[in-house]
Amino acid sequence: MFDYDQKEFQETIKMKCKEREDQIINQYNQVLFRYQAECQEYIKNLKQQYEKDQENFNQQLIKKLNKLQQIVDDENISVYKNIQNSQEKLLKSQQMQFDNTNKLNDKKKIELLEFEMEQFKRSCQRTIDKLMKENSTLQEQLINAEIEKIQMKQSTQSLSECKDCMKDLQNANVDKETLVKLQNAVKNYEQAVQDMECEQKIFLTTKSQLSETQQSNQILESKLEQKEYGLKKIKEKSDIIEKRLKECQEQIKQFQIQLKVTSQSEDKAKEKIQKYQQQLQKMKENFDKQEKELQNYKASLNEITKKFEEEQQKNLQLKDDFEKEKMRLDEENGRKFKQLSHLNKKIKRFFSLTVLIVLALLFQFMIYKPLSV
Repeated sequence: MFDYDQKEFQETIKMKCKEREDQIINQYNQVLFRYQAECQEYIKNLKQQYEKDQENFNQQLIKKLNKLQQIVDDENISVYKNIQNSQEKLLKSQQMQFDNTNKLNDKKKIELLEFEMEQFKRSCQRTIDKLMKENSTLQEQLINAEIEKIQMKQSTQSLSECKDCMKDLQNANVDKETLVKLQNAVKNYEQAVQDMECEQKIFLTTKSQLSETQQSNQILESKLEQKEYGLKKIKEKSDIIEKRLKECQEQIKQFQIQLKVTSQSEDKAKEKIQKYQQQLQKMKENFDKQEKELQNYKASLNEITKKFEEEQQKNLQLKDDFEKEKMRLDEENGRKFKQLSHLNKKIKRFFSLTVLIVLALLFQFMIYKPLSV
């Protein structure tokens, strides 16, 4: 009877253990499949979120860089235009106020650009600090996962001990005390199995979280490297921009010096122009005076010319009279020789007077001609 009860009890225990084992395996598989599906979904969502965050970060970084490059290009174009306009209008003193206004605007733009660069640097530094903090948190989670892994190993050892007890239970030659011990061992085994289920759940959860944490850590490290690289590039561009700004400021200073020198040259040129205008006014007055004298001289010359023509007409008339008189005298054949000789003297005297008049006119013309020149 005792053997029958013992065998039946053993069979019952084996059946219960088998059912419990099958139940545990089924639950384990269900939990495993569920966690696998959840992990895949979580990984998918995490990947999508990472791609979205990476895309947003890249877009923001590109926008910032484009904006910064546009500001630099606008600044270079503005400075170039201001310098070109100032060089073209360097001789105009009225442009001084416009140039000063442009310089003030350039200074404000430079200050605005420096302010935006400082804000962008602070934003990048905050991002780096945040990533470092997240990295530290992930390291702590990794340590906790290692601890839980050790605990899981201990639970596995407990499960092995329970299995050893089950092997001992298969022995038919046991007494009541041993049976009680085995029953206690079975209870402990069931409790250990329950603990194992909980630990398996915790282990799976921790393992999934650890895997996700490692992936997130790798992703964050990659993002951190990318951001550090981007920040390095931005700093290099910032240094280039600062160098260009210094060059522009130096060019503006040189232009101010050149503009000051040009302004002084303009003042000297104005003084010389004023002196030239005064001299020109005096020359104009002298020219007007000489022109007036020349007009008077022309009037006198016209009058003398008119008189000369009249005298020439008279001379021609006298010559005709002389010819007639000569013919008449020839006809008289010396009868009037004395009269003719006297007349010849008059004619010679008249010609002498005429020559003197012409010489006098030529002399006066030669005197007044240098004045007109």
